[in-house]
Amino acid sequence: MAGLRRGIAALCLVVVAAAAIADDAPIWRWTGVQRVVAIGDVHGADRELIALLTQLGVIDTTRHWAGGTTHLVSVGDLIDRGPGSKAVLDLMMRLEDEAPRAGGYVHVVLGNHELMNLAGDDRYASAEDDATFADTPTTAPADTGELPGQAQRRAALALDGRYGSWLAMHPALIVIDDTAFVHGGLPSIVAGGDLAALNARFHAELLDAVRAPDAPTGDLLSEIGPLWYRGTARCHASIEAPRLRRALDAFHVQRVAVGHTPTRTGRVLTRFDGAVVMIDTGMLAATYHGRPSALVIEGGALRVAVAGEQGTRAPEADTGGYAGEWASVDATAAMLASAPVAGVETAQRNGARRVVLATANGPVTARFVALAKDPLRHEIAAYRLDRLLQLGFVAPAVDRVVDGKRGLLYLADDDWVSERARRERNLARSNDCEVDTDYALMLAFDALMGNDGRNVDNLGYVRSLTELRLRDHGAAFRTSTTLRSDSSAPPMLPPGLRAKLVALDERSLAAALEDRLDSREIKAILARRDAIVRDWPATE
Repeated sequence: MAGLRRGIAALCLVVVAAAAIADDAPIWRWTGVQRVVAIGDVHGADRELIALLTQLGVIDTTRHWAGGTTHLVSVGDLIDRGPGSKAVLDLMMRLEDEAPRAGGYVHVVLGNHELMNLAGDDRYASAEDDATFADTPTTAPADTGELPGQAQRRAALALDGRYGSWLAMHPALIVIDDTAFVHGGLPSIVAGGDLAALNARFHAELLDAVRAPDAPTGDLLSEIGPLWYRGTARCHASIEAPRLRRALDAFHVQRVAVGHTPTRTGRVLTRFDGAVVMIDTGMLAATYHGRPSALVIEGGALRVAVAGEQGTRAPEADTGGYAGEWASVDATAAMLASAPVAGVETAQRNGARRVVLATANGPVTARFVALAKDPLRHEIAAYRLDRLLQLGFVAPAVDRVVDGKRGLLYLADDDWVSERARRERNLARSNDCEVDTDYALMLAFDALMGNDGRNVDNLGYVRSLTELRLRDHGAAFRTSTTLRSDSSAPPMLPPGLRAKLVALDERSLAAALEDRLDSREIKAILARRDAIVRDWPATE
C-alpha cells in the first residue's frame, strides 16, 4: 500500500502540473522544427532501435545524442514482448536529457503497453525481458513463484518506480508543425483540439484507474481512446474519413502519424492520400516479421528510412481494400484483362479454376469461372459499381475467354474465409470502427444492387478477418425498385457512403455500366438509391 500511495502522490503532481499549464496549449505543440524522426512500436527491440537511430545520425556509436536539432518521436509501445524493454527505456531517458543541450528534443507519446504496465499489467513481458530487471533495486517483496526479475520489473514500471514515474509524465498526443503524433488513432473523443486539456484529462483518468482499478475505465484509456483505437488505421475509408477530417481540422494539422497497428507490408504506409501515416512496421521481427523503420519529416517532406537500406524513400500508399487508395485496383483490373495466360489448372475449387497469368513482375495467380451471359454481366457490373463507390468489397474482375470458354476472371484472395467458416471455427471478428461497421456499407451496397442473395457462403473476409470481401452477384440487379429488409427498422447509412450515393446520376452509372446493364436496370439502381438516401437514417 505504501508503494501505491507514493505512486498516487507522484501522479498527482503530474496532474497538478498539467492543470497549471492547461491554458498554455503550445506545451504539447511545437512549430518551426526542421527535422523530425518518428518511430513506432519498438517493443523491446533495443538492438534494432539502436541500429536505426545510429544509421539516421540521431545517436553516435557510443549511443549518445548526435542528432543536433532533430526532434525524435516515439509513438508508444517502447516496451513488452521483446527482450530489451529496460535497455530501450534507459536509452530514451538518456536521450531525452541530452537532446535539449544540442537544441533537439525527445518526445515520448504513451502507448497502450505503457498504460498497461503502469496499471500493473505485465502479461506481455517475456521471461528474457524480466531477467534484465533482476538487479533493479526494489522494496517490493518477491513472489517465489515469479520469474527472475519479474517483481523488480513490475515495481520499476509502477507509478513510483524508476521507469513508471518517468513514463507517467508523458502525453497521449502531441503536434509538431502540421503533424499530430498518437499511438492508436484519432477517435471522436479527441477532436476538441485543446492539447493541454486532452493530456491533462488523460493523466487524470490514469490516476483514477490506479485509485480504483475495478471501476469503469475512463474514455481516453478505453478501447475508443487514442491509445487503443484502430479505426484510423483499419476502419473503412467511407466510414472513417469524416471522423478523421474533424480531428485533423480540430488540431489544425494535415496528417497524423500512428503506431499500434502493424502495417500489412512491414513498411511505412499511408492512408487517405497521406493524411494518415502508419509507422508500426513490426520492428520486433521475431514477433511481427517487420523491419526497423522511421518516418523522417525534413523541410516539410515525408521520407522513410529502413534499417540496413541506403537513403530514404517516399512513404508507400496502402492500396486497395479499405485504405482509400485505388490506383492499384485499377492497375490490377487492367492486368487481368490483358496479361497472357501462362497456365490453367483442370481441377476446380468452389466452381473456379486456377489460372496463372504472365506479367512483367512475374506470374500472378487468378481464378476463372465460366458463366452464362446474364450472370457474367452482373458480376462485372457488381465489381464496377463497387469501384465507382470505392468500397473494395468485390475483387477486381474482368470478362475474359480462357481455354475457349467465356467467363469471369478475378483476383482471388488466398486468405478468404467465409462467414460460415468463421462461425464454424468460432473466430472472433472485432469492429475496428468507432460506431459503424463495414456491414452497414454491405447492406447499402446489396440494397442498391437489388441483391437478395447475400448469405454466409458468399460473405467472407480477408486480411485475418479485418476486411469484407463479397462474391456471387450473378443474380443481382433486379429491376424491381422495392427495398427488401429483414428488419422492421431501416439500416443506418454511414455519411461517407451517403455522399457517394447522392452524387450518383444516370450519366455516371451509364458510363461505368452501360455495356453490362440495360437502361431498366440502371434506372432501378437510381430508384433504389433514392429510397436508401430518403429512408435510411444517417449516422454521425
